[in-house]
Amino acid sequence: MKRADTIVIPFIFLAINERFRGFYTKHKRNIMISDWFQETNVALTVSDKNGQIIYMNQKACAVFSKFGECLVGSNLKNCHNETSVQKMAHLLESGQSNIYTIEKNGRKKIIIQLPWSSNQAVEGLLELSIELPEEMPHHNRDAAPISP
Repeated sequence: MKRADTIVIPFIFLAINERFRGFYTKHKRNIMISDWFQETNVALTVSDKNGQIIYMNQKACAVFSKFGECLVGSNLKNCHNETSVQKMAHLLESGQSNIYTIEKNGRKKIIIQLPWSSNQAVEGLLELSIELPEEMPHHNRDAAPISP
């Protein structure tokens, strides 16, 4: 069931919350990620369609701490090169996802960037950054089941 006061994002549900009302009033929406996501070991950054960062969980703030305590309120366009800015524009326009892996500071990560929507209209981008283990199993769920 979809409620009118809920913005549905793949994997994550954003809901209205009094705590953020002041900052988000000018955006005509109040966004909160449930507290359960605040302390998870996945970096989550949410931006609006203009590139303004509207949410970062604790892990995302820690990852980008060299640029300031937390970047909520700043614009993604100010900290990315032109190629990245064009990629973000393409994701917003096309509704497509951008998924890739990186290695940084000796850690492998998967980066998942995808648009989020409200009332069937793209409203911004969501980025999940997940650290990957050195060795990771791959399970083929299409393979024939193993007999007991």
